[in-house]
Formats: sequence, C-alpha cells, structure tokens
Amino acid sequence: MKQKIIKYWPHIFICVFSIAIGQTVVYFINKGSGDSQFITDLITRIIDILIAILNFSVVIFIFNNERDERNADKKEKYNLYWYQTYILPDSIKYIRKFFDNLEILIDEGLDMNTENAERYMKYTKGHNECKKCITEILRIVSDSTYNNIIDIFKNFQDEFNANLCDKAEKDNLKSIASKYKNQMMESLYKYELL
Repeated sequence: MKQKIIKYWPHIFICVFSIAIGQTVVYFINKGSGDSQFITDLITRIIDILIAILNFSVVIFIFNNERDERNADKKEKYNLYWYQTYILPDSIKYIRKFFDNLEILIDEGLDMNTENAERYMKYTKGHNECKKCITEILRIVSDSTYNNIIDIFKNFQDEFNANLCDKAEKDNLKSIASKYKNQMMESLYKYELL
C-alpha cells in the first residue's frame, strides 16, 4: 500500500493542485469580473491554496518519517530484548562450558601426540559445537556481533593450535584460552545492532 502511494504521489498532487486552482478560478469568475480587486484576490486565493497543499504535504511527509522511525525503534528494542533474554545467557553458558571442558582437557594433557588424539578430537568437537550454538541465532539479530564472534573463534583456533605442539605448556594454553574467552564475553556484552 505504501509503495503504491509513493509511486503515484506526483499524480495525486497534480490532481489535487489542478482541482484547487480550477475551483478558485471558477469561484472568482462566478463572483464577477466587475470587482476591481479581482486579479489580486485571485492571486491571493491561489497562493493560499498552494500554501495549504504544501503544508498538507509536509505534514504527511513528517508523519510517514516518524512512523518509519518508530517501527525501526520497535524492531531494535525487540531484537535487544530477544538478545538479552535468550541469546546472551545461552551464549555465555556455551562459552563457559566449552572453556571449562577445554581446561580439563589441558590438565589431562592436550597436545598433538597421537596418544592424545582423543582429547584433541574432544577439543575440536567442543569448539565447533560452541561456535555453532552461539552463531546460529546471533546471525539473525546482529550481523556485526556475529562477524566479530566468528573472527574471535577463528583467531582462537589459529593461535591455540599453533601452540598445541608436543608437550605443550599447560599454563600457556590456559592463558590463550582465557584471553579469547574474555574477548568472546566482551563482544557478546557489547552487542551491536548492525
């Protein structure tokens, strides 16, 4: 409906304008051309009608813009409510669970040795599940936060795997995990609408 009004707005304006001008001219012709101020009255009447039409157009324009802004605000508030109520708590839960399990795996001896392949598979599976659980819904409400979290997960995996050599230092791995856990939490709490 709105698109039709916007599409035919010039046509509607021209019709209203021509009717107003025509009616004004007819009014003054019927009033009588013997009047000494006929031309002045005609011009004044036309200007009054033009100003009224212009005022009406401005009011409609302002009303439509305010309505669009209110709709955008409602959508942002709805997304923020949805994010704070459901997405943020669940995302925090998944991140904590993943990093708690990762710390246990590090304490048990997570490295690239073939004897520890099962632990490495648990780490990889946990990483992928955590990333999937967080990003699936996050993408719907905030592309910016989604992209930021994806980058943090990628950077974490790159740095963590680079330090996951034979006999990796547990403190170093825990330090890397803690750093990226904090970055993820910070990104989630900063939530960007765009």
